Amino acid sequence: MAARELLESVFAQRRATYDTTLSDDDAFEVFSADVILNSYDPSIEEIEDRIVDGGQDGGIDSVFIYVNRVLISDDTDLSGFKYPVDLELVVIQSKNELNFKENPVDKISASLPNLIRDFQKDADSQGAFKANLVDAFGLWDQVTKTLAPQFPNIKISVWYACKGNTVPPSAIAKAKTLENTIRGFMPKADATFQFAGSAELYNLAGQQKLVSAELSIGGSPLFGSNSSYIVLSSLSDYGRFISDDDDAIRASFFDANVRDYEGSVDVNKDIANSLRSPIPGIDFWWLNNGVTILATKAGFSNGKMNLQNPLIVNGLQTSYEINRCIRGGGVDNNRLVMVRIIETVDEDVINQVIKATNYQTKVRPHSLRGTEEIHRNIEIFLLSHNIYYDRRRNYYKNLGKPAARTIGIDRMAQAVTALLLEQPQVARARPTSLMKEPIYSELFPTDASSHPLQLYQVAAEMMFAVTAYMNGSKHDRIYKNNLRFHVLTALGWSLSGSQNPTPAQLGSVKIKEISGAPIAKIAEWVIAEFDKTEKTDAVAKDSEFTEQLRASWSAAGIT
Repeated sequence: MAARELLESVFAQRRATYDTTLSDDDAFEVFSADVILNSYDPSIEEIEDRIVDGGQDGGIDSVFIYVNRVLISDDTDLSGFKYPVDLELVVIQSKNELNFKENPVDKISASLPNLIRDFQKDADSQGAFKANLVDAFGLWDQVTKTLAPQFPNIKISVWYACKGNTVPPSAIAKAKTLENTIRGFMPKADATFQFAGSAELYNLAGQQKLVSAELSIGGSPLFGSNSSYIVLSSLSDYGRFISDDDDAIRASFFDANVRDYEGSVDVNKDIANSLRSPIPGIDFWWLNNGVTILATKAGFSNGKMNLQNPLIVNGLQTSYEINRCIRGGGVDNNRLVMVRIIETVDEDVINQVIKATNYQTKVRPHSLRGTEEIHRNIEIFLLSHNIYYDRRRNYYKNLGKPAARTIGIDRMAQAVTALLLEQPQVARARPTSLMKEPIYSELFPTDASSHPLQLYQVAAEMMFAVTAYMNGSKHDRIYKNNLRFHVLTALGWSLSGSQNPTPAQLGSVKIKEISGAPIAKIAEWVIAEFDKTEKTDAVAKDSEFTEQLRASWSAAGIT
């Protein structure tokens, strides 16, 4: 089969899992970002949040900012990133078209240098671009300036994706010119422009998920009970195991890990020093606690551990430092790292191992949320109602479950914040803060009796309904990105019959009432109220707009 036919088959399969209200063009935007960012393993929710296409988009459809492979949001705490730091900007233009053209390259070439280089000194020119695109590069500007004292390694990747097979030479030449332009004002940046046609997208999609992997080890493993092993692997072999073809860390291997890479903290400095400056007569594994891997299947043959669905649940700091050292050319085959491998699919075992191995070192209080009983109960309850609660990052995405029926912990927290706390501006502006105290306990209390599980079902169904309407509407993305949580708040007022709904009132909302609710009328009213303001991200993130909606609700007469 031709590459285009193969790609169309894969796209159709993925398209069926997306929100059915998405147009084919919008679905191709999501698909393109999903496969291009395969090694970063973003969720569909994260992708949709960073799409900026529409009028005045400067030829840019989506913008992603990563620091040490952590996807950055408006409220991400950057203070934890210390030297060495990898800062990445990924810009994607996707066209659901059969051929590459010059015009998209021209548009990006005209807009991107201005957005990166002249963001502050030429603020007036920002008026040529739509607000959410300016906000995306405003975040880039903030991140680069905040992390400048850490002297980050900067990588800027520009992608043009379509279903074409051949790129016009003139487009290639202009792409090279853009690379050189960026390098001209950012000489230390690694700037690349890549064309992803049918063959490239198909190959990327095929590499999307690695469900099995081999870890070369020295000697034979020490066998424990219930298919558990202790092995020693050379630093270079382990480094290859956790790295992709570009020597970047495999983000998907760390889905279950509850800690982020901590940067240049003392323990990581010690790890880095022991890697780069070995002490004669002392092996690396003597000084290091090693790594713990969970796998659905594990077996040994021909000097290799064969693992299915490996998840590194402890040893992220060690893994990152080994990866960094390998990229710097400083690891050899003579030193070893200890690896514990446990074969299990038992949820109780998985959660106990994650907690036990991570409580031994300092862990931020909000980091273990996904293993808490309330989230496990929510997941089980929602499964019975055909809702997939992704308390473990991308678990259901990897199983091919429909994105339109999948909701992650972070999105659930945003939905409950908008419905129960009636703070859509907080849900919009500070999503990462919702998993921290004091607000976390208001959303997911220890005393589960105060919040019926039906509350989370209603929140999910309302979120799905609002998202479907906003995606299917013809409104600009500034409305879709900014106002869905405000629409959700108003929908809660409508269906609960109260502007101060209790958990019980929200949990008592009949699911069939959501499908029959006047969502279109509510959404258009919120949009009309937004149009009375400056219509900026800042307005949507401010409590004043929420109070404006509250004050105007009765007069709106929506039932």
